[in-house]
Amino acid sequence: TMADTPETYIESGGGSGGGRSPPRSGREGRDKMGSADSNASVQSLDMEQGDGDDAKAGGDLGAGLLDGASESRWRASTVESDRGHVSTASSMFGGLFGWGGGGGGARSSALDALDDDYSGLLTPQSGTPRRSSLRSSAFAAHLVGDNEDQYYLADDDGIFSDPRPRRKKPCCCGRLTARSCCALFLFALIAAVTTTLLIYFFATPSITQNSIDDSTMSLGTIHMSNATADTVWLRTEASLTSSTPCSGRIRAVDVDLVYKGSPFARMRCPEVLIETGETTTHFDIDTLLTIIDMDAWDAFSSDMVMQEEISKNIKGTVCVDLYFGAPLTGWHVATECDMNLDMEVTVKGMAGLKKMEILDFDFLTPEDFYGEPWLVSTARVFNPSQVTVENMGILGAQIFYNESSLAQVYTISENWQNMDPKEAIVSTKSITTQAGTWTNLVVAGPMRPDNITYANSILGNYIAGEPTPVDVKIQNVSVAGRPYAATSQPLFQLALDGYEGDTVLQGPRRRLSTETIQYMSAVDMGREFFTGTNLTIPIGLGLHNPFSGLIGATYLHFHVTNSGFDVGIVDVDLRKNNRPLIRMAPNSTILADYIHVCAYVVYDLHDPYSPQMRNLEEYILRVLTKGWAFTGIVGSFGLKLGTLELDLRYSQPEDLPTCPITDTSHCTEPPVRDAKWALWQDRQPDDSRRLDILCEGDP
Repeated sequence: TMADTPETYIESGGGSGGGRSPPRSGREGRDKMGSADSNASVQSLDMEQGDGDDAKAGGDLGAGLLDGASESRWRASTVESDRGHVSTASSMFGGLFGWGGGGGGARSSALDALDDDYSGLLTPQSGTPRRSSLRSSAFAAHLVGDNEDQYYLADDDGIFSDPRPRRKKPCCCGRLTARSCCALFLFALIAAVTTTLLIYFFATPSITQNSIDDSTMSLGTIHMSNATADTVWLRTEASLTSSTPCSGRIRAVDVDLVYKGSPFARMRCPEVLIETGETTTHFDIDTLLTIIDMDAWDAFSSDMVMQEEISKNIKGTVCVDLYFGAPLTGWHVATECDMNLDMEVTVKGMAGLKKMEILDFDFLTPEDFYGEPWLVSTARVFNPSQVTVENMGILGAQIFYNESSLAQVYTISENWQNMDPKEAIVSTKSITTQAGTWTNLVVAGPMRPDNITYANSILGNYIAGEPTPVDVKIQNVSVAGRPYAATSQPLFQLALDGYEGDTVLQGPRRRLSTETIQYMSAVDMGREFFTGTNLTIPIGLGLHNPFSGLIGATYLHFHVTNSGFDVGIVDVDLRKNNRPLIRMAPNSTILADYIHVCAYVVYDLHDPYSPQMRNLEEYILRVLTKGWAFTGIVGSFGLKLGTLELDLRYSQPEDLPTCPITDTSHCTEPPVRDAKWALWQDRQPDDSRRLDILCEGDP
């Protein structure tokens, strides 16, 4: 190839440095140079055989060649060559240097002559002469041909290239030899491997451990089910937030759950795949939780019920597979085992289950009318936590009013109303509480109040629809001679035992009386009025049983009001002289048609124009002319609940319709039917004999 340097022309003056001679044509110059090159090659071969005369002939050949060259303008160009490559100029002047041995003197003389006359003949590639003599230039080309500049004589048309094949150029931009390049590459490879091993053995474990330590975990709804004495099945959705320089796989591992420094359970944590960068990974935990320390578990589960929030730690030793790219499918970089996992997880607790409501009080009489009454109450509790517990067990509890026990109960089926009373009270049920929702439960147990006065008060308020504070405490109880633990599930026994909830019992107002039918006679009323005896009116009283068990009315003592004034008094005690009680079937309304209760009219003849007398006159006139008037009740009822007799304070607003026997259309509201009214009319002659007995005394 032609050198990129500017052309350098050599001017000669015939042999003595005379005038300027124009260059010959390209073809003529090449012919002459080619002939000289051929002769020089043959002469060089002879020189290598050590013939001194041949060396001198070679010198003459070189001198003649240069003499011919002096007649032309030449240019010098340089190219680089690999080690061992000899330039065309070296070939042309081989005989001149005497290659092969011998003829050293001839080479020296000829070279001295060339040095004197043609000292500026050749120019290096860089354009700056490196040596001042032809001897030094040619000698350098011969001795250090692989890295020194090589010189070629060229005419105007090009250079005379070496016919032998050339080797590859030196590597590393010509600055290093191939051997040096190989050594440098080997050194870089060893350094890279060493750095990788250092990162693998020293940096990778540290980076992995830091990534684990900086990660955070949160849990969704925790579902616990299938509990035994020391195991429970746990299901939840977990989220792991981490920041890693490469993706990874945390292998499945057994971990301990630790609360306040004490491991209480062990579970299997599933395999988790983590993407590169800062990511949140969602995965499901569905595993068996095995209790390893019952005391620590009791402390954890108790605080879970009572506290608003608790924290536990997940501890273990994990193995992590690191990848460049996607986990499992990417390039596996390393596997780091014995990584320490100690991650704190905060869980929302049940906050003491403070939101509790008792919806109603009801009663059953499983044996018969005179048997022991059972209290049945429907309640609900709000679970604010993120924990759902399935089959928590049959709960035992005690209900208190003013720190006095009313009943010991346990949970029964919510479908108890569709059962026979004897079946209902033994239809025990395990409770399931759902996270973030209300949990309904029904409890039942014999009504055995420690203080009968408190029982009267709470039931009187309940029937009247007034609020009553009560306490419910979960604890071990004995119901009908059978012991019941705080829960039938031992795993949650200490967590629930001793739980106490304050609530308010308040239901809708219950009406014990529905209507009044007055069996009035104008003749009898007139006679009693003018004779000054008590003015009595036999009535049939509609009564309602709001409970699910048989009850009986033992006495009735109340005032009948109209427009705020007393218009009558009912005072009957059915317990005297073995009088029949008024029995009421469960959840039914009856008309006490077989007992005619006497109502004493309240009036005062000493002041016939008083507001009370005017109101009484208006009341009687309205009942007789319009057929009805509204009245109210203020007083007390005696109720019999099996073996339990209660004295209930009772008041009823003036919404009780009162009708005369001649027109009962306004008093026969459901569930009182015309058939019962007709039945009462049919039985009237037989039951009328009781009037004298029931209407005794002066109210």
